[in-house]
Order: sequence, then structure tokens, then C-alpha cells
Amino acid sequence: MSSEAGDSFSGDNSNEGGDDSFVSTASTQSHQGRHQEKLLEAMQAIQKIGFTFQSFVVGSIQSTSPDLRLTTTKWIRSHASAKPESYGPMQMLTAISEAVSKKANAVQKKIYFQSMARQANSVYTDEIQSATKDEWLRGPFADLAPDQVHGALNGAGNFRLLQQYYQQKMPCTMELLGDIVGVTQMDDATEAEDPQSPTPTDSDPEANLVDEGDLDDEEQESLSKRELCVVSAISSLLNGRSQNVNRFQMVLGMTFGLLRVPGAAIQILNRCGITVSSRTISRTMETISNGALSRARRLMKDHPGRTALLFDNVNIYVRHSIQSTMSANSSIALTSRTMFGLPSECDPLTPSKLAEVLRLDRKGVRMEMFDGLSDFFHAACKIQIATVLVHSLQLSVERKRSLLKAIRTRITKHSVHKLSASATPVVPLKLLNLNEGTVEGTRGVLEQSMNALGLSEQSPSAFVVTGDLLSVLNVHAARDSAQWERTPLARLETVYPVSGPWHLLLNWLYMMFHIYGNTNRATSLDRHRQLLGRGKTELDLKKPQFDEGWRLLRHVWAGKVLCLTRRMPQVQEIDLDHWEPSSKDFFDAIERLVKENMDASAIEQTEGSQDDETRATRLFLRDCVLGWEYNDAIHEGDIGRMASTEKLLALSFFGAGQTKYGALLLDRMLEDEKTPQTATALRAAQLVNISGKPNRWQGADHYQEILNGRLKMYPVNHSPNQAVNRYEDRISAFVGIGEDLLEGMRKSMGLTGYHRRKHEQLVLDDVRLVAKDAASLSQGTNKEGQKKKKTQEQKPKEKVSALDQARSIWLEDDPKEDTARFTDLIEEGYNRLIKGALSRYQAKSKDYQNRDIDVCDLATGRHSPSPDEDIQDNDGDVSLREERVREAEQALIYESANRIYQDEEAEGDGE
Repeated sequence: MSSEAGDSFSGDNSNEGGDDSFVSTASTQSHQGRHQEKLLEAMQAIQKIGFTFQSFVVGSIQSTSPDLRLTTTKWIRSHASAKPESYGPMQMLTAISEAVSKKANAVQKKIYFQSMARQANSVYTDEIQSATKDEWLRGPFADLAPDQVHGALNGAGNFRLLQQYYQQKMPCTMELLGDIVGVTQMDDATEAEDPQSPTPTDSDPEANLVDEGDLDDEEQESLSKRELCVVSAISSLLNGRSQNVNRFQMVLGMTFGLLRVPGAAIQILNRCGITVSSRTISRTMETISNGALSRARRLMKDHPGRTALLFDNVNIYVRHSIQSTMSANSSIALTSRTMFGLPSECDPLTPSKLAEVLRLDRKGVRMEMFDGLSDFFHAACKIQIATVLVHSLQLSVERKRSLLKAIRTRITKHSVHKLSASATPVVPLKLLNLNEGTVEGTRGVLEQSMNALGLSEQSPSAFVVTGDLLSVLNVHAARDSAQWERTPLARLETVYPVSGPWHLLLNWLYMMFHIYGNTNRATSLDRHRQLLGRGKTELDLKKPQFDEGWRLLRHVWAGKVLCLTRRMPQVQEIDLDHWEPSSKDFFDAIERLVKENMDASAIEQTEGSQDDETRATRLFLRDCVLGWEYNDAIHEGDIGRMASTEKLLALSFFGAGQTKYGALLLDRMLEDEKTPQTATALRAAQLVNISGKPNRWQGADHYQEILNGRLKMYPVNHSPNQAVNRYEDRISAFVGIGEDLLEGMRKSMGLTGYHRRKHEQLVLDDVRLVAKDAASLSQGTNKEGQKKKKTQEQKPKEKVSALDQARSIWLEDDPKEDTARFTDLIEEGYNRLIKGALSRYQAKSKDYQNRDIDVCDLATGRHSPSPDEDIQDNDGDVSLREERVREAEQALIYESANRIYQDEEAEGDGE
């Protein structure tokens, strides 16, 4: 019968040959029909011999007959194809499960699937048992040798990597938990976001606008909440199966230790399956700290001539638990250190190259070096104004993206020498119980570091150190004091100091608050602080906190720019809230704004006029651009752009009387001209890029400040004579790795708001308020600056706005009565250099006594003498020089005592 059917099928296929689909369908139906007939015949034969379907199938599988066992064994051990889905027993089990799901009642279904779950227990048990023995998953960081820590910590904070490893080792367990939790292939992106921290959108014009960034890589690395539930559940299952601490829990433990999670909270987590104890955390921290030195040596070996040592002073406050008249709280000055590598594109540094830089004659600095900066600064002004306006105007999403793209194109053309984006290898070292703020302390730090890192007289290598300006002065003074030593290593001949850019930017901020703090209504930062309702403690006019001071300066500048934009003829008849300019119109307006307010010709027009407010505003707008430009160059890793901006900053520092940073920048200019290749490497030693992504560079000194802040947060409950040792052993060299772990965890958990570089956030309300205030001043409101008299009858009858309140405070309490004339810092600095400051810089040596005078000026804020008050450094002025040295010593003693007193007050406030 089957043969006839086959012949009939073959004849039909050859005769018709027209509709292959119809023939194939008919053939399939015919085959299925014959198959069903055979099954029916087999079932009837089984029933005739008195067998049921169950007894036949079960009996055949469990039969002891050799022939039947051979048949069933072949069926069990054979595959119909390479696909696992074609495995015979699995096909049968799947068919039975589907039939039970469709035909059985609720009780029968429950019994069947419970039995199936019990049968599968061994699969999950075997996977868990195998995973508990896996060395990588166990991650016994506390028991590793110091030289093994680096390899074990690679990717430790990346939970995506851990999830992939779980998938390889425990596929069935991962699938089961994923089905239970409801993990899908494409989880909603909103699941990884924190609902308590909404991100601003373009549709909300009142929200803080943030520069857009590429987050595709970050989103791919992050796990959804459901995926995190699976990873943490498997970690708890592994812990329940074995008391060995697994990798996931060890990473959490190290994070708990870094974030100072209370011991009671850790005990609660222990009951929930997170068994990392405080003792294990401490052992892990100490193991990682002990391995820091070997990792630093390996870094120097892998990057010969391309490493630098970063060190900074950190004050640890020691408080006695039991107060008595015989004990007092104190502040211990320690030194934190970090070894990091330079980019591979830099030429290796050698002692001969550093010696060439040290031999440079300062007389090589000429005034002609400042020429040719007008075009660069003009382009910088346009870029900075465009960046602010695109976030201050209410633009549509498409228009905003188009303008941002045009701005990025101009930034690319404006670039000079960008470092290639690569992750900077960083190795934090243990603390040293030395005060690097003194020359003796700095010398001790250098000697101990060089000995620990294996630098020898037989094979001397370049030793570049990075710090702040005080560190640079101390290193040069230490070299001067070590001239009598016998060996080159003891004379510190291979050491060269580099000052970090963040401290330079901080001192520029201090200079801006000093110049524009409370002198003119139009640019008074103190008046704008009151206008915007900012606190006075964090915005002290002498030394404001960096973040708050930067934010105030940025908002005031943005408000001034917005006001000037509204006053331009081409936009006066346009509502800026609905302005949708093309790229050409947008940049044409900015070009005109720069020419009319920030170019040298525009500032010269106000030189002889009586309009002090216009002059102050134009100088304020121009001087702020220097800080914005330098900060952007740091983030982009553009050392050429930094060098061009530093020339203008040098003139500004000299114009403000701050010749210490001015001299530092003149030294860099000399290095750039005489030794360009070496200067490139030395400038690269100022920057680090922890993430390795573009535009994520930061000052090396800023990175060390972040680590110092983490150090100060960590409590150590020990006696004062042991507290320093505990800091050195447990936390000092761990904070850097801890920051990497936090970074990896934030990426894995999708906490992008924390780990990505935060761009400038312009609060539109504050910017518009400043713009409104600037517009009222330009219209002649109280332009003469007369002061109102306070009388007993004048009492507020109703609530006034912040704008009116700030204006009234200025008119009533302004101590200077708006009479000060603003000085062009760049022009003043240029004139001072010509009139004698340059010659004093060229004649000044980097010795011990000059260091004391410079430190005194830095500590007290005393400015260098103007050309009319020039202090000649010759044999006839020895008594005057000794008097300044004595003043420096007294000032340093006073500043040291005042710093300890401020630390005690801060600690008391924290309680």
C-alpha cells in the first residue's frame, strides 16, 4: 500500500510539475495519514495482548530483556541530528508535558510538574556545587599574594562580566531564575533608571539642561533590575551551599568598607545571605594595600620612562574618645601618593632630557612669545558663548541637535594637540607619615619613594613628580638643599616637578573673586550671590569653595551673555523663547557679540569713558572665558589648547599681582619653545583619564584630591599612635581600587547619573534673573550709584523680590560706592612684564630662601610688588630680604595653627 502511494506521488509530481507547493502539501498530508493509520494499528495490537499504553512504554524502557534493552539504549543514546532539540527522550518529554498542559485537570497538572521539578533538582544542585569550587567565582582576595591581586581584580566590579560567567557555569539555574523573575531579551530601558532621580528632557524648558553624551556603551554594560535580582540571588545560593565568600559578595564587601557602611547594617545583610564580615573586608583592604608597591614597580617596568608620581598633603583629624585636660584633638599631616602612567604617544623621559629642561635659562623668555593669540582667543570666545546660548535658549530638539553638531565641528577645528583617549594606569600607594608641605618633608617623600620603587644609582631613570605649586617650590628647594650630597640620586638630579592644572584653575577662581568680588555693581559677585540666594559661607570672597564659586561665576557670565544677546539689533524684534536660528544666523550673532564686547578694540573703547559698568562687564566676560577655555581643554586632553590659554593666564596672573603662578606658566612657555618633545610628556603628566573615554580627562591633582576626600571620610578607631599605621595598612592604597570598583558597579547597575562626567548645568531661572538684572542696569536704573539713606520711617510693607532686595542691599551697604576703576588684567600684566617683572623673573633663582618668600605670599595672599614698589635683590638689600623671610616664617606658623583650628571647628560641626 505504501509502495503504491509512493508510485502515485511520483507520477503526480512528474506529470503536473506546475504547483510544487500544492504537491508538497498533499504529500505531507498523505504521509501523516499513513502514519496515523499505523499508530492506530499498533495501539490495537497492544490492546489485543492485554497491554496498556503506559505498561508498554514503561515496560519497554525498564525491560530486562537483552533485545528490548538494546533497542531502548540505542534510542536513549542516539541523536537524530546535531541539534539537541532532536534528542529522542527530550522530544517525548516535551510532547508529554504539552499534552498534560492541554488535557489534564489542575490536580493532575500539579502532580506532574512537581514530579518533573523533583527530577530536575540534581541538575541545579550539580551546577551550584560545581560553581562553589570555581576559583574565579570564589575570588578569595583576602588570601591572595600581593603580586596576584592585580589579576584577580580585573573586572571585579563589572557585574555584566559576572553574569556572563554565571551563564556559562550555570545555564539551567540562570534560565530558571530568569523565568521566575521575568527577565526578557529586551528589558525596558526605564527599569535601569532610578525613579527618584529623573533626567531632564528637552520638552521641559524649566529643567536643568545637561549636555548630551553618548551613552550607548554604558547602556549595553548596565544590567536591568531583574537581571541584578538574578545575579544577587545566585550569589546567595552559592553562599548557602558553601561558606567560601564568592566574588559578588566580596565586591560588595569592599564597597561597604569604602563607603563606611555601619557594622550593624553588615550584620543584617549577613542574615540575608551576604556573609562578608568586617574582618574579611579589613583583611582584603590590607592585602590590596600590601600589593600596591609591587603593582607600582610593574607599572614602571611596563612603561619605562612614561610614569609619574603624584603626591599631595592630606590632614587626618585625630580625636580622643575620652576627653581630658591632658589630651587634645590634633591634626596629623600625611602625604598621599599615586603612581600613574603617561600616554604611549609621549616620548620616554630620560635623566638627560630632564637635565636639559633644568638647565634652561629664563632669559630665553621673550615678550614675542605672547604674540599671535588674538585669533585663538576670538575662536574660544565664540565657542564658549555658543555653548552657553544653546542651553539657555528654548530650542526645539532638532534645532538644538543641529547647533550642537555645529559647535562640535568648531571645537574640532579649534583643537591644537589632543591626547588620544586611553585609560590611564593608576596605582595608589600607601600613605607616608611625612608632611610634604615643608621642604624637609618633600625631600623625605622623594627619597623614600625612590628607594621603595627600586631606583638605583647604577640604572638611574627619570622621576617625574606631580603636585600643586607648593610641591613644585618644595622640590626645587629640596634640590637646592641637597647640592652637598655625594650621589646624583641623593642630589635629586633625576627628579622634575610638574604642577597640576586643577590647583591653577582654583587660584584663577580666587583671583576672579578678588577682582570682581565687590567692586562694581554690574559685575559684583557678592551682589549676584545675594541676588541668586546663594550661601555666604561657601562663597567667601577670599577663598570660595571651588564647585560653588565656579557655579556662581558660570551663571553670572551666562546671564550677562543672554542679556547682551537680547540687546543685539538682529534679535531685538525676536522673542528668544521662540527663536529657532539657523547655524549661520546663530554664529553671525555670536560673531557680532564678540566683536562688540570682548575683542581688544571693544575694551579699548571703554578706556577713557566714564561708563564703568560697561567696561567692567566687558572685562568680566573676557576674563571668564580664560577659565572656561582652560577647563574645557583639560577635559578634552588638548595640551596644545592648554598651552595657548596659559599664555593669557600668565598675563592675567601678573596683572593681578600673583606672580607665583605667572612665573610657573612662563617656565612652561620656555619649555614648549626649547624642548617641545619633552614638554609634551611633561604636560601629559598633568592629566589622567580613568575611564579611557574621549573628553573624560581631568587634572592629576584633582584625581588625588578625590582620593584624599575618600581617605578623610574613613574612620579608624585606634589610639593616636596607631591610627596612622591603620590608615597606611588598611585604606591608604585601597581607595584607588575602591574607586574603580565603584565605577564598575555604577556602570553595571545603570547609575549613569553618577559615573559619567557631569557637564555644566545652567539653571535657567538663575540665568534669566541675572539677565534681567543686567538689562535693568543697562537702562540707567540708579546708574550713578547714589546710595539711599536709611531712615527710621523706611520699613518694608510687603514682600520684595530677590532682584529688588539685592539691588537695595547694594545701594545701602556698598562700601566702595562704585568708584573703583577696573584694570585690564591682560594689559596690566603685559605692562608689568615690560617694566621690570620679566627681568625679576629672569634673575630669580629656585633656592631655599626664595621658596620661603613665595610660600609666604601664597599663604597670606600678599601680592608681588608693582613696578613702582620694586624690591631689588642685591647685596645692599640683605636686611630687607631677611625681614621678608622672617615674615614668611611667621605667616606659615599662623596659617598652620589656623588650619588646625578650622579642622577642629569642622569636626565639631560634623558631630
